[in-house]
Amino acid sequence: MNCKKYTKLNTKQFNYLKIIIYHIIALLVILFTIFVYKCPMYYFFNFPCPGCGITRAHFALLRFDFKQAYHYHPLFFIAIPIILYVPHRNVLKRKLSIKAEIISIIILSILFLMVYLIRIYNKSIFDLIL
Repeated sequence: MNCKKYTKLNTKQFNYLKIIIYHIIALLVILFTIFVYKCPMYYFFNFPCPGCGITRAHFALLRFDFKQAYHYHPLFFIAIPIILYVPHRNVLKRKLSIKAEIISIIILSILFLMVYLIRIYNKSIFDLIL
């Protein structure tokens, strides 16, 4: 009996397995954020991360409190498309090219870093934690 054909995953199955693992990790992070602490990076390193406030911004968005969502993190609206695109990009029929993905990552990194530095300079990020 040949067991290799039963244990070997093809590319499509492997991509679906990655999506399932991504969703499990995302669920664990959400549960940690809701029940243990507000910011996992602050919990472990005692300093806020560049994305600090995005989770609370999305909770404010669910309450249609756009002003409070913007106060928690001005780039909260960018996170939803990223969260939806990244785990599913290998199974989408139309996806960005590698070059477009790299350019997007660079632009988003610069945006998040700029917002992060402005918030640290103004000390407004620490108001969100306390």
